[in-house]
Amino acid sequence: MEIIYPPKGIGRVWILRLQVNYKYMLKAKNEHLFIDVDFDENSKRKLGDIDIYIETNRDNTRRLMVMRGRVYSCPPKFAEEYNIKDGDLVYCHHFMLDKNNRVHADGKELCMIHQGQVFFRLNDDGSMDAFNEYVISEPVMEHESNYISASGLMLKANPDELKFIADAVAVAPKVKEVKVGDRFRYSPNSDYDIYVNGKKYYKMRGSNFDIDFVYLNKEDVYDSRHK
Repeated sequence: MEIIYPPKGIGRVWILRLQVNYKYMLKAKNEHLFIDVDFDENSKRKLGDIDIYIETNRDNTRRLMVMRGRVYSCPPKFAEEYNIKDGDLVYCHHFMLDKNNRVHADGKELCMIHQGQVFFRLNDDGSMDAFNEYVISEPVMEHESNYISASGLMLKANPDELKFIADAVAVAPKVKEVKVGDRFRYSPNSDYDIYVNGKKYYKMRGSNFDIDFVYLNKEDVYDSRHK
């Protein structure tokens, strides 16, 4: 099955089905990727021995999902720009999982997503490659003196995150405001939670709108004058 897109501003998607060797084939064109998603993984959580299913049609639950899948087909220009190959594991916006963005081909139910909503690739070694203008970062936790006493006793179960502070772990090539390893302060409501193998990360745009400034000294975040 080949997906053919009309000129911008004219409708949504035209679909032409071509039967070749009794199988439907699908090829991405224009600016949309097709992603092979494990729907059980993206809508189910474990609570002990109990499986909890997430209603993916509700806006307030979508960010609980694991918004990832493997590239089934990618527009050639976008694939060349970021060296994307079929089978790459990518993380995308939760819009990908909407029922209106699903198509059927080769006996699979695939998700369609605009290339601008594809955030990053997770490599086999655990490293990330950010796309478009995105920065992937991890939260910075409060200083251990806040939760460990001088005698070494834990004062609380887990440290808290420092508000609006993050460390960049993957930066798209187009982003110039920040680089991998930088610690920065970001604007309120600019972060988007993403969980990778159980660990929390933030997705945000690498622009002056989302990133306020970069710390020259990472330890300055623990100085009250910089909070």
